[in-house]
Amino acid sequence: MPERELSIQYRNPARRIAVAVGLVSLPFWAFFGPATLGLVIAGIATGLSPFSMGVAAVACFLLLAIICGGMMTMAFSEDNRILVSSEGLTFPMMMSLRLRWKRNRVWSELLKVDVFTDDRGCVNRLVLTFRDGSVLPLRVASVEAAALEQFLVAIELWAPEAERSIALSDFQSKLQNRSVGLDSLSYTKIWEEELGRRFSATTFVPLEPDRLLQSGKYKIVRQIAFGGFSAVYLAQRNDLDMVILKQAVLPPETDEKVRSAAEHHLRRESEILSRLDHPGIVKIFDFFVEEGNYYLVMEHVSGQDLRQLVKQHGAQAPGRVLEWAEQIATTLEFLHSQTPPIVHRDASPDNIVIANDGTVRLIDFGASTEFVTNATGTIIGKQAYTAPEQLRGKACGQSDIYALGATMYFCLTGTDPLALSASHPRQVIQELSQPLDELVSACTAFELADRVPTMAIVKTRLHELQDKPQAVKVRGA
Repeated sequence: MPERELSIQYRNPARRIAVAVGLVSLPFWAFFGPATLGLVIAGIATGLSPFSMGVAAVACFLLLAIICGGMMTMAFSEDNRILVSSEGLTFPMMMSLRLRWKRNRVWSELLKVDVFTDDRGCVNRLVLTFRDGSVLPLRVASVEAAALEQFLVAIELWAPEAERSIALSDFQSKLQNRSVGLDSLSYTKIWEEELGRRFSATTFVPLEPDRLLQSGKYKIVRQIAFGGFSAVYLAQRNDLDMVILKQAVLPPETDEKVRSAAEHHLRRESEILSRLDHPGIVKIFDFFVEEGNYYLVMEHVSGQDLRQLVKQHGAQAPGRVLEWAEQIATTLEFLHSQTPPIVHRDASPDNIVIANDGTVRLIDFGASTEFVTNATGTIIGKQAYTAPEQLRGKACGQSDIYALGATMYFCLTGTDPLALSASHPRQVIQELSQPLDELVSACTAFELADRVPTMAIVKTRLHELQDKPQAVKVRGA
C-alpha cells in the first residue's frame, strides 16, 4: 500500500510564548537546577548538608519541579505538527487537554467538521468534533493554505461518514479556487470565461449544493471538478450512500439531430459500462436526462487520485509506479477484450484512484467528453495524455497505451509530459533505468506503428521490469 502521510505545521502563538519562556529559563532548569539538586542530594547522603532533612526534601521537590517543568514546556512547544494518514490523525501534545488526553485518533472517531467565522464573515476556525464529545478548534491562520487544502481533502477521502457543513464545503471550494488563482471569481464567472474560450455564450452553470435531481433521488453535496461542457459532483443517493454524478450539456444552438445522436451514444455507452464487473473499474449505476442535461451516476471510491498524490508527495519511486501501471494495464486489457472492445479514452492521473485499500481503480470513462466531442466537433480533454489519433477522432486500444505511458511519466517525474510527443522520463530523472525509459517512450510513440501494439505486451514488460533495479547510479553523483 502506498505511503500517504501528511505532516501539517501548526503555528500556535501560545507555542511561541512557551518556547521563549523555555529558552529564557534554560540555564535554570537545564544547568543550575540539576547541579543544585546534585549538591543537595550529595549533602544528604554524606551528612554534610547544612539544612535539616525536611528543608532538604522540600528543596529537592522544588528543584525537580523546575527541571520537569522546563523539560515539559520545551517538549510541548516543540511538538507542533499534525500528522495525517489513511489510518487517522495524530495531534501535537499542546492539544492534549482539549482532546481529553487522546492525541491519536482514527478516522471513525471524527463525528463532525465545521468552520466558524469572525465578525467580518471570514473563516477563522476549523472545528473538529469527535464521538467522545471532545471539540478541537484549529486556527485557520496557523496553517498554510496549501496544507489546509490537503488536510480538508484528507478528511473528505478518509472520513466520509463525518458530517460536513455547507459552510465548510464553501470554504473548501474557495481554498481550491485560490490555489489556482481564481479566488476573486465567482463560480458563474469562472464558467462564463471557460466556456467563452471554447464556444459561444451558453447558459450552462454548475449545480449548487443541496440541488435535488430525479425527484429527490440524488442530492448534490458539492462540486468536485468542471471543464468545458461537463461537471463532476459528489452526490447523495436516496439520503444514504455517496455517488459521483457527472453532468454533460450541449450548447443550446446544437442541431436536434446531432443532439439525439449524441444522447444515443451516451446512453448506449452507459448501458455497456454498467454491465462490466472488474475490481479495477468503478461501477456505473445510472444514466438519466433532466432539464436538457445528461447525467452519469458512478460509484464513489474513497481514495486519492494520482494527481493529488503526486502533487502532495512529488515524483514516485519506480517500483511503486510499475506496480500501479501493471494494475492499470490489467484493467485496460480487460476493457480491450470486450466485444466490441471498450477504449477508456482518458486513463490520465486525474482518473486513476489509489483506493484506501491500496488497489488502483479507473474512473470516468470519458463518455460525456466523447459525447460533447461528437456533438460539437471540438476535442475536450487533457491533451498531454491524449494520443494523436484520438485527437483526430480515431481512438483505439493503443490510445489507452499512450495515456498509460504518459501517466507513468507523470508519476516518475512529478510533471505533465509534453503533448503529442514520445516521453522520456530519464531526461528529467537521470537515475531512472534505460529499460524503464524505453518502455515509457514506446508507449507514447507518436505513430501507431512505433507504439507498443497491445496492452497484454505492456503488462508483460511491466512485470519483467519489476524484477530488475529501476534506478542507476548517475556518474559523478
